[in-house]
Amino acid sequence: MRYSITTRIRRILLTLLIASLLVGCDNPTTKENDKRKTWVYLTVTYDTTDGEITNYLYGKITQKDLHNIKTKSNSEELFEISESRYIDDDGMVIGYQEDNETGTFYYRLKNVVYMEILQSDPINTKVEIND
Repeated sequence: MRYSITTRIRRILLTLLIASLLVGCDNPTTKENDKRKTWVYLTVTYDTTDGEITNYLYGKITQKDLHNIKTKSNSEELFEISESRYIDDDGMVIGYQEDNETGTFYYRLKNVVYMEILQSDPINTKVEIND
């Protein structure tokens, strides 16, 4: 059975079109999961000209950043922690409420020294402070 040149070209173009659609499609589920945020507790340590600073904070990070913290522990890459909370002097977890504070901070992946994944927002929770 012989096909004309135009029929063969049409079949090849149709095959290429179908293949490019299948390969080129983004998986929206993966992108949505990467953007979904999880509550965490972090200990972050970094150097300044005044010495070493350690921050203990709660907040939300994306699944992508959570994965990067686990796998790229020595990376200079930045990640965002939003809706941040901190422990006050009485051991209560409270949010940032100062005029210029939004509760969103950026840290380098390599500066995370401890991470704990939480099930929910810890605001107004009493925690034990170990000195």
